[in-house]
Amino acid sequence: MTFEVPTTVDSLENPLEVKDYINTTKITHIYDIPYEKESPPTWHKLWPAVVELGGTKTLLNRPFLPSETYTFELRAGSDGTGTLVRTAQAVAPDTGEMPAALDFLFAAIGFDREGVYRFTVQEAAGNGDSIQYDTSLYGVTISVTMQGDRLVAAVVYTKDGAQAPAPAFENKYLATEVTQRKEWLGEPEPRPPITLQLYRDGRAYVPVELPLDDGASMWTTDS
Repeated sequence: MTFEVPTTVDSLENPLEVKDYINTTKITHIYDIPYEKESPPTWHKLWPAVVELGGTKTLLNRPFLPSETYTFELRAGSDGTGTLVRTAQAVAPDTGEMPAALDFLFAAIGFDREGVYRFTVQEAAGNGDSIQYDTSLYGVTISVTMQGDRLVAAVVYTKDGAQAPAPAFENKYLATEVTQRKEWLGEPEPRPPITLQLYRDGRAYVPVELPLDDGASMWTTDS
């Protein structure tokens, strides 16, 4: 006896949406004798598992600047070099008081079949002035199982081979203090004002005017 059983659960064109399926079975042969009989149709739904991944960004040594932006990558696989699946950004507010941390969230991912799926989350290197970017690599294991008539996902994060909370990236703002002192040795009174100019990579930085008496002035400048 030969059956034609159509594939009713393969993969979803859009795995973020619930899918309706029509199930039918058709007999085409009994032994070598052609014979056709089709079962009454039945229907079922598939509820995919939907996962939203994200994390936080902090910055040491200075507050975030208005609209300052950091980018994060979600990649397939477990070594950080797999196919780029999603990108997300953590963006500071345009105005007002800057928060201590910024959040980022990847667009939702849908899974339409059971299995174990592995990804990585990392920060994309930027070109921020004097910013040391976090190079941490987080692993993401998503286990999808069928519970009743729904697919359900469980998410586990790892870092350096150990289970970890949701990704948290910490960048550092690198600054250097430069101090300069002017000493007067018997010059006549009144002493003229003195302005010192600091150069960074050949470009003038903010000038500082020294006091008229002996004293020191100090810059705090990007590294």
